[in-house]
Amino acid sequence: MHTVMPFRSLCSCLVLSFWFLSAFPAALAASDPVATVTSAADSIGSIVAGVISQSASFPPLSAFPGDRLSFANISYNRVDGLFLGIGSDKRQALRLLDTSLLAHISLGYSFGSHYWQATAGLARRFGARDGATIVGGEYYYYTDSHDGWKIPTWENSLHAFFAREDYLSWFRRVGFSLYAEQFFSRDVSAIMQFAADRYEPLERTVSWSLFGGDKTFSENPSFGRADIRALTLAFRYNGMPKLPRAGSGIRVAVQGEKAWNGLSYERWLAEAVWHCPIAPIGAINSRVRCGSLTGNSFAPKVFTIGGTGSLLGFALHEYEGNRMMVWNTELLLYGTALTSSRIGASMSVILSCDIGYTAFVPESEALWQSLLPGKIGQMKSGVGIAIGSANGRLRVGAAWRTDRKESPSIVVRFSPSIEVAK
Repeated sequence: MHTVMPFRSLCSCLVLSFWFLSAFPAALAASDPVATVTSAADSIGSIVAGVISQSASFPPLSAFPGDRLSFANISYNRVDGLFLGIGSDKRQALRLLDTSLLAHISLGYSFGSHYWQATAGLARRFGARDGATIVGGEYYYYTDSHDGWKIPTWENSLHAFFAREDYLSWFRRVGFSLYAEQFFSRDVSAIMQFAADRYEPLERTVSWSLFGGDKTFSENPSFGRADIRALTLAFRYNGMPKLPRAGSGIRVAVQGEKAWNGLSYERWLAEAVWHCPIAPIGAINSRVRCGSLTGNSFAPKVFTIGGTGSLLGFALHEYEGNRMMVWNTELLLYGTALTSSRIGASMSVILSCDIGYTAFVPESEALWQSLLPGKIGQMKSGVGIAIGSANGRLRVGAAWRTDRKESPSIVVRFSPSIEVAK
């Protein structure tokens, strides 16, 4: 029996394949894959508007980029299906008329969930470049996820489109925010934000992928619709070198969120990323991420670990809780240090080790108490080995969990598990 691919799927295949061939090579080489994908649309918007120029100031930056997704012009996942859009978000804000005004706008359509997504914002910069204060507001109606720290949207789209694997948990976020960011230097800033959001659950709407055999997309987590008013305070420091081989560096971010009106909770996140070159052999990259949630255990705010980007060798989102600690470490060995052959010099070997813990504990238990020696026995770990490109961004390998004997899981990544780019 011959099977005919539906016309919509055929169109999706052609569009995503074109995007992959045109955007993927540049994304591998760029330090910011999302910015690479969106740069073309930003340039077109600048030409059409005629009054917009690329901002030379600091755009408002989230202290936790993975806590809210950047806008992508093309994506594919199990809830939206194929998404096509144009524009940018506040991480690629544009300057208006050579003034201190920064603006961004995006619009796109989801062919699986059949709804329009949009964001728009305006901000004003006060003060000198190295000590600027940015005040702004934003409206949004779009599909979001808190799992962006595990894998970037563009890479998740590749896995979903080609292999029927979606590693993110999705929800619809509708609302607005008012924020202020104070820069103390180019690399240090503090952020305060008020947000009035409505969280809506999203269901799986597509089951097609180019490959994937008999696999099916897992169901997207369900929860009750909720209206949230929240105040967020955050601090970030980015001491990473512009080029990973240029020297060692560290990036630190701390974020606290207090919510009321409907759902009441307090959520804290802290993350530190360390990069240390070992010339001429390779480099060590490490990331520690901790979280605490008290009050309502609202599904999108609960911490999950397991699988790609968090705990190697384990099932996707296998563990969840209101406390979390994840420690990811990888040793990147350059091919030039292992072999003198031309092919070997263009490759690398990556050894990885992940340690993680998450559980639901009494609200009175502090985050540091969750890491006491008595809890160490509850921690899970996984190890992996992979062969990758010279910079380790593209890699193929295997991973094992260490708590019980199981067959290894295959790991295919198009971006580093620990992003150390500035």
